[in-house]
Amino acid sequence: MSSEAAINPDGSPSVPTLFVVTQEGVAKKYDWEDLKIYINQSSHFNSSIKNNSTFTGLQNNINKTFTLPDIFIINSTRVYVNGIRQKIGINNDYVENNNTIILNIPPEPTDNLIIDYIKQ
Repeated sequence: MSSEAAINPDGSPSVPTLFVVTQEGVAKKYDWEDLKIYINQSSHFNSSIKNNSTFTGLQNNINKTFTLPDIFIINSTRVYVNGIRQKIGINNDYVENNNTIILNIPPEPTDNLIIDYIKQ
């Protein structure tokens, strides 16, 4: 593995880019350096990511509803049961609403349930 940066055909250094589509449907291009600066300077961004969040709801092989302490950005949730990432959607493993996760199959008391999300 080389420690040198990748080079474009024109000889310029290759910089990873990120394309973001805004709510208006406009694609904006950001290079990785701009994104790193934004992430490092944005305390809101860093404080909004919740990993292995606390939640309320019994794990008793009956209850399917788990409430998080924050309202989260829709589709930002990541739910894991015993280390296996669950799929979001009505016909999949879980659905989300405001600050609630509803699993299609209730977890057993011994299951390891982890919920990650981005706070609104």
